[in-house]
Amino acid sequence: MNIPNDQYMQVVELLSKNYSYSAIADTLHITRYAVERIARKAKFDVARLKDKEFQELYEKYYMNKRDRIQLFGEDLLKIEQELSKRDLSDLSDGELIELKQKTISRLEKLFTPVNSEPVEKTTQGILDALDNLLIRIQNGEAVNGRLELQVLQSMADVINSEEVTKKLSILSMAIDTNEKPQE
Repeated sequence: MNIPNDQYMQVVELLSKNYSYSAIADTLHITRYAVERIARKAKFDVARLKDKEFQELYEKYYMNKRDRIQLFGEDLLKIEQELSKRDLSDLSDGELIELKQKTISRLEKLFTPVNSEPVEKTTQGILDALDNLLIRIQNGEAVNGRLELQVLQSMADVINSEEVTKKLSILSMAIDTNEKPQE
């Protein structure tokens, strides 16, 4: 039995919002069995939609590491500009200097060196490296994500694993959605 595309997408959307099968069935006026069938087929689409929604929340509330660094950097510039206008004998300057030191400390904590861990040249080693890269991309920590992906793709070509190929595709999409145009 074919499932209409609009019905499929409605079920995916409600599943991504953690509706129960019964609630979805009631909302869409379909059987619970139909919802279960769609849910089995839609696991990947539901996960991708949930991931997209989380990414949007991260971006909305500046949870992306790159955005936090930018905000802290902008704050630091404002503090330094204000400090340059002030006479350091004023008591509030001490508070301003302390704020500057705290902001620098926050920026230092956000620094993440480029991943230099060696990758085990096995299917599992490449899968682990791909998982690690995806997490760092989602957290805004992958400075050279595209380059790392190309290296892992080259390694995967030798192994020729279906599971690795699938993860490479997911990672490529993640990189494409997380790259922002340079100003």
